[in-house]
Amino acid sequence: MWRRWTFGLLALWLLPYNAEAQQRYFHNYTGEDGLSQLAVQASFQDRDGYVWIGTQAGLNRFDGHHFDVFGVRQGLANDWINALTQDIGGRLWVGTNNGLSSWTAAGGFQNYKVADGLPGKQVHALAATPEGTLWVGTDNGLAVWDGHTFETFATGLPAGHIHALLLDQQGRLWVGTDEGLYTKADSHFVAFDEAPPEPVHELAEDTRGRLWVGVGEQVLVFEERRRVASYSEKDGLTGLPARAL
Repeated sequence: MWRRWTFGLLALWLLPYNAEAQQRYFHNYTGEDGLSQLAVQASFQDRDGYVWIGTQAGLNRFDGHHFDVFGVRQGLANDWINALTQDIGGRLWVGTNNGLSSWTAAGGFQNYKVADGLPGKQVHALAATPEGTLWVGTDNGLAVWDGHTFETFATGLPAGHIHALLLDQQGRLWVGTDEGLYTKADSHFVAFDEAPPEPVHELAEDTRGRLWVGVGEQVLVFEERRRVASYSEKDGLTGLPARAL
C-alpha cells in the first residue's frame, strides 16, 4: 500500500541484482508530472493495471506514463479521497469526505450520500467481497451495499468512526474502530480481545496470512489470532499512529 499522508508519490521497482540481493530503484512523482496534489491518501491498482491515486485534491489514474485527473467537475462526489477499491464487476469505488462515488469507463461517476442510505457523510474505508457485496466504513458507522441499497450494520459494533476494513485470505471481515478491533461472526461482530481497545487506524495481511494492526501508538502482528510481534517508538518506529501498512 502506498504511504498515506506522504508528499508526492514514490514508485518502487525491484529488479534482480544477483542471486542473493536485489537493487531498488525509486522514482518520485509530483505535480510537475501531472499528479493533482501531493498529499496521497489512498491508492489501488485495478484489474486493467491502472493505478488509482486518491489525494486531498482529486483522483488520479496512472497508466505508467501519465496521469488523468478526476474531480468534482468530472462528477466525483468530493475531491478529498480517503479510500479506493474495485468490485467483482469491475466498478471502481471511491470513498470521499462527502459521500461515496462509483465509476465505470462507460458510465462515469455515480454518487451516494446520506440521503441514499449511508450512515455517515465521510467514507473512510471500503472492502469488496468476491460475492459482490461492498462494505463501507464511515464517520458514523458501517454500511453494506448489496448492489441496490445500503443497510447500516451495527450489531456488535461500537457507534462512531470506522477507520479501517480488511477482508483476509479466509474471507473474514475485520473492522477497525475507535474502540478497538472487531471481526464478523455470522450476522454480528465480536471484539478481537487480543488487541487493545484503542483506535485502530489501519489493517493489512501479509503473504503468510498474518494480520498487521495499527492500533494506538503501536503496530501489532497476529498469527492465528495470537500476537507474535509488536512495534512501537522504542523499536525505532516513527510517525505513529500508523495510518498505512
